Amino acid sequence: MRIVITGVPGTGKSTLAKKIAGKTCAELVELNELVKEKKLFTKTWKDGTLEADLKKLEREVKKIFLKGRKRNVIVEGHLACEMKLKVDAVIVLRANPKILEKRLKKRGYAKKKIEENVLAEMLDYCTVKSIENFKKAKIFEVETSASEQENAKKIIGIIAGSGRQFRVGCVDWSEELKEYV
Repeated sequence: MRIVITGVPGTGKSTLAKKIAGKTCAELVELNELVKEKKLFTKTWKDGTLEADLKKLEREVKKIFLKGRKRNVIVEGHLACEMKLKVDAVIVLRANPKILEKRLKKRGYAKKKIEENVLAEMLDYCTVKSIENFKKAKIFEVETSASEQENAKKIIGIIAGSGRQFRVGCVDWSEELKEYV
């Protein structure tokens, strides 16, 4: 089983991926950590953010897949939606824009970065990119405003094959977008 967990920053990817990997005995590949560990970046921004080299990052994940052919692997990161990987399922984590904004403020994100990420969430960016890049995978959306435990149950259900209610299109922030613009 190969699973991608993606979504904009603040949707709960890291926390949930760790929990799911533990419950399913899957190898967890955290893209942000891989970028740092393997020095797969092209630039460091003033705020310390690394600009990942997507081609090199994608090649590195594919190597991990080849090494672990018989193991379950979960790839976690907002950049995962930008890659073309052979996976069984893609789970796009989504968050109510108002909740997302609060989470990002709490993390100390700059106002511009918060606005960019909230807008990306409202425009379904990670879902759209996942549809473009994962043609053969089943793609799901999970709204993560519920408790961590409830969100983990949803994802475990998807992995177990009972995720029809989480198919693409089940999360819609168009009303929030109207208010935002």
